[in-house]
Amino acid sequence: MADILNVGFDSALLTTRRVMLERAGHRVALAHDFRQAVAACERKSFNIVILGNSLLANEKLRVADIVRRHCDGVRLLELHNGAKPDLPDADAHLQALQARPEEFLQAVDSLLKQPNRRAAKE
Repeated sequence: MADILNVGFDSALLTTRRVMLERAGHRVALAHDFRQAVAACERKSFNIVILGNSLLANEKLRVADIVRRHCDGVRLLELHNGAKPDLPDADAHLQALQARPEEFLQAVDSLLKQPNRRAAKE
């Protein structure tokens, strides 16, 4: 079980991902924008932050920066619409329009099993 912050503008996508993650046994918080993500990170530390494909690249960068400052060891899963990721230094990437629900859950499980790359570099 993990604490997961799911960030994105699209309420329907956030809800769908929240339901899938909760059914898999995770605790999920939602944030619709940068300010809500900051507030969530100030209240709690998360294991994984999902950066939704509805976020613009600069918003993903802002959210990634703040959660890395507030959540030691957090892993970032970026969902993107393009041929390549918007956030190359995220811990995992999924092309949102082509990923099936089971691939999404597998990416989350895989991140939970991985050692933290940033801690290993220090």
